[in-house]
Amino acid sequence: MKEDIKKIMLKEFVKQIDEIMLNINESNFNQTINLINNYKNYWKLFRFDLQNKGDNFNRVNIFDNPSNLSINFPEWFRDNYGQGCQIQGDINKSNLKVQCVNDGALKIFLRGVDYRNLNGLRCPIYINYTTFKLNGEVIFDEDNLICHDEPYVFEISSKDKEVFDIYLEFESIFDYYPFLLNLFDNIITMDDLKEKYSLFKKQIQFMGFLEQFCKFNSNSLKMYGFMENDNQIPLGENEKNLHDYKFFLNSYNSYLSSLEINVKFNQLTSKIKSLENKIEYYDRIIDSDNALFSSIFLDYKLTPNRLLYNVQTLCLELLEFVNKICKKYDIKWWLDFGTLLGAIRHENFIPWDDDIDIGIMRKDYHKFIEVMFDELERNNLNDYIDVVYRWRKHDGKEVNGSLHFFIRDERVGKHIILAAVDFAPYDFMRDYDNNYHSFGVLYNRSLRNFYQMLCRGNDTSKLYMGLDYSEIIDNYYNELNLTYDEEKYIIPGVEGAFAYSGTNLYELIVLKYSNIFPLKESKFREYTFPVPNDSDFHLKQIYGEGYMGVPKDVRTHNRLTLFRNVPNINEILEGYITILKEANKNFKY
Repeated sequence: MKEDIKKIMLKEFVKQIDEIMLNINESNFNQTINLINNYKNYWKLFRFDLQNKGDNFNRVNIFDNPSNLSINFPEWFRDNYGQGCQIQGDINKSNLKVQCVNDGALKIFLRGVDYRNLNGLRCPIYINYTTFKLNGEVIFDEDNLICHDEPYVFEISSKDKEVFDIYLEFESIFDYYPFLLNLFDNIITMDDLKEKYSLFKKQIQFMGFLEQFCKFNSNSLKMYGFMENDNQIPLGENEKNLHDYKFFLNSYNSYLSSLEINVKFNQLTSKIKSLENKIEYYDRIIDSDNALFSSIFLDYKLTPNRLLYNVQTLCLELLEFVNKICKKYDIKWWLDFGTLLGAIRHENFIPWDDDIDIGIMRKDYHKFIEVMFDELERNNLNDYIDVVYRWRKHDGKEVNGSLHFFIRDERVGKHIILAAVDFAPYDFMRDYDNNYHSFGVLYNRSLRNFYQMLCRGNDTSKLYMGLDYSEIIDNYYNELNLTYDEEKYIIPGVEGAFAYSGTNLYELIVLKYSNIFPLKESKFREYTFPVPNDSDFHLKQIYGEGYMGVPKDVRTHNRLTLFRNVPNINEILEGYITILKEANKNFKY
């Protein structure tokens, strides 16, 4: 029975690793590493759900909440029978006391965690529950292989304030195959990943070979254990054991030789040492150059040449037009991302930046969208400013994301952006239990659900693909306990650049209301614009503690590289600057 369980778990584990590796390429290398690490974390977890079934007021209270368990009362687990509770953990033994509120029936679901692949399909994460006791009574003490969609369900009648002691033991795949814990650790390059994946597949193949051989002769399993521990082989009562061992040893060594594992290991070890020495040397050079550049960058006044100055000025005038609309309609917004960094560090653009990023709460975001077309027409700019929604690829379909103001000109190129203001929506959140991992998993699931719902629409030129946005947003808000009203916590919207565990450009952040509001002001060239109340905290969450220095990894849009080859590009830019300046000067309030 146990061997069958181990085979099922390993087969599914390998299958899902294969799916992740199927579409690996240079562009999604980091995402693949994060997916594998997250996937390994899922296989460590057990999950059980509780519901004291009765009426709308039924629920359970948790006594002495253990720090090693994640306990949530999600909105999706609330129905006419009461509020359910979801519990997750990664320790092999768990003891939990729960109290039922109101008479009912305590229903316990033992299951695996909810894991979905890149296509949004749920895949089984198997857990072997070995012991289940309720109030000291053994419900079972044998192997039960369980996944999310095939739970073990137990129900018992309950009285108001009745306490139940739930004791569970389980075994994960890592209890049976400890080497999987270190799978794909210390990956630096694409070649490392492919090499580790190849060795992993060969290791699984060899385990199959070993299993077949052990079926051929049961003594060999014992021999293999002695060989692994470098012990002397007991001959036993006759020489058959010796013959079996020699046969096994020859087969084993032949197999290793055919894979060239030992040779490859030595080569990789040598290569790693050489690379470590080079990295240490180049790190010293990079740190020295970076320190010098940071000193020049922060202590000297740098001015852009005509082309960069014109690009930044056009972006600035486009932002000022957005600012005037927001003032007119009492819409709150703030400088965000690289634009905020430039304001705090330089009172200007980051020297290589060529667009504008702003943050805005969801309610104000919708309010801006409702009035922007009228304001473009009222100020005679609808022929110059494009309103678009940056699209994303989801399930093979292009779906729109957050709002962008663009200026484009066919003389430069149909799809070349001269200036841009990117809007990043944020949302108020009612509560946060400080379990970042649990919330991050839920956030990523809501992100996938959000874009999955958008796939039903067919108009990328409109907000939420032309669908009823209240339906899209209400579903997202219910999943994450969000609200339009001011609350204690703020999170970035799912259509932005954030996600949990490296699956997007920036790592998910959970902000307090006081981190953003009340807004302050910061000088930005000749203008003054709103910034978060605690800009230092905000920038540290996005860029890290050293955001005031020059980063070692500088990302640009490379627009200037394209512009340099365009005839009369400065005249084109300056023409648009004149139009925007005139519109801002004569803005119609």
